[in-house]
Amino acid sequence: MYFVTSGERLFSTVRDEILPARAQFGTGWRSLRDTIDNIGGGPGLHDYLGGAAAVIALRRMVHFWRHEIETTMPAENARVRLAARILTENIFPGLDTQLASKAARQLIDAVANSNRDVSKATRRRVLSALPGLRCYICNRTLSKTAEQKDPSFLTLEHLWPRSLGGESVEENLLPACVRCQNKKADSVSWEWINVHNWVLPPSPSEDALNSIPRSVRIARHHQLIFELSRSERCSLKESALRVGPFEQLSHAGGTLPVTFFDLRLQ
Repeated sequence: MYFVTSGERLFSTVRDEILPARAQFGTGWRSLRDTIDNIGGGPGLHDYLGGAAAVIALRRMVHFWRHEIETTMPAENARVRLAARILTENIFPGLDTQLASKAARQLIDAVANSNRDVSKATRRRVLSALPGLRCYICNRTLSKTAEQKDPSFLTLEHLWPRSLGGESVEENLLPACVRCQNKKADSVSWEWINVHNWVLPPSPSEDALNSIPRSVRIARHHQLIFELSRSERCSLKESALRVGPFEQLSHAGGTLPVTFFDLRLQ
């Protein structure tokens, strides 16, 4: 995965380094993988749960650090030590000192870099680089002159949200309609959206597929973007443009109930 923002780097450190390094998490997690796959009807559920744990940890880290910055205003040379202490005492007890320092530096960068708004120059570059103004999620045509209540009102969506270290840079922004922007909100990844309650009968009808809420559709769309980004080592924006918007849902078929992981976007 090619990281564009500080928040993405921090999330990757938590998911791919810190959680597996914790003995009680890593050993137990590996022993549960087969059981979880059976429960979920196939691979994917254990990645969802692991990612969700990383998201929760990331949110706690960012909120802890914002609170410390606002209340104590630590000196520059003491910030890494303070952030590392917060991580090892409150979120990851017993975390290796070197890994805690690495995560602390990334946390400080993520909070600092996400405070900047989208500049007019960045907005112009994002929009001028695209062949047309359409929502990258649902493909709705957008207008620069539409009013905010209009469905075609143009917004720029942070692929990695500012609330968790997403920066207002060209490679982290794509056009989105108001509806998709509001539904995705500040979900940092597909693992943060509630998907485990969506189980449909075998061979669900078109009406059943259409009943799946927009937030779950966005989660599936975001999952595909994340998977392509990780496998091809490209940015989330490049991956989103390659995946394209979704138009309708289908499923893989079969005789077992259809879960979130069986859904297909077309």
